[in-house]
Amino acid sequence: MINKKDLIKLRKLTQLGIGKCRDALLKAEGNIEEAINILRKEGKKIAHKRIGNVMEAGRVFTQVNEEKTQGVILILSSETDFVARNKGFQTLGNALAEAALSHKVKDRAALLAMPYEDSSWGEEIIQLAGRVGEHVALTHYQYLEGASVGAYIHAGAQAGAIVAIDNENKAAVDSISRNIAMHIVGNKPLFLDEKSADPTLLSKEKESMLARLPEEKRNNAVIVDKIVQQHMARFINDNALLSQRFLFEESQSVGKYLTSCDPKAAIRSYISFKVGS
Repeated sequence: MINKKDLIKLRKLTQLGIGKCRDALLKAEGNIEEAINILRKEGKKIAHKRIGNVMEAGRVFTQVNEEKTQGVILILSSETDFVARNKGFQTLGNALAEAALSHKVKDRAALLAMPYEDSSWGEEIIQLAGRVGEHVALTHYQYLEGASVGAYIHAGAQAGAIVAIDNENKAAVDSISRNIAMHIVGNKPLFLDEKSADPTLLSKEKESMLARLPEEKRNNAVIVDKIVQQHMARFINDNALLSQRFLFEESQSVGKYLTSCDPKAAIRSYISFKVGS
């Protein structure tokens, strides 16, 4: 005979349905701790069966400390948006970001291994996967720090960005750091400036541009060189964060607007994530 109070307690602890909790309590002969262990093992089995399934849904989560000097951004991915809308899924994502920030966790592996209650955050994600019956995973993670850190998540939490800025006039830059993160989400820069651009990316863009040239122009080296230079200059200008027109002040580039707030301000680093990418 199952004690009703124990059944309610087990359901509250595991967030699983009455049927699963009842079966676990029966197998455990009424022992709640043993029932939890049974449910965890079953959850792992379900989760492991789903590993390898494509995860096209999920949510972006960010956290920035009160001083705006540290921040984290992550994606908790799932197979369907139905699961990503689940309250338990979103609660775990927010808690994961909060824990990562409070412990200044530097990388994804360290975050998954970090203790959580009597297991780890990685284990808790596996248990969530078992509860919802889908493959769930922490697919993206980044920690940033700087004199001023701002973060932004777009409506629906499908995309987000975080930026770290070095500066002297912190109050002035703090007021726009989130707006710069919003600009990053909206304008999708590929690199900070020309110096930080990936040479392989530039080489591929050059090759792609040359392949589109009409045959008659390819035979004139002078014309080709001029066209390539102009095209690459536009490509860098359009895709470098510092040279893009600032979303909130289009008369200026992001770089010029930033230095107008603080002449010594400089973007140390930034990262943007998009669900499904």
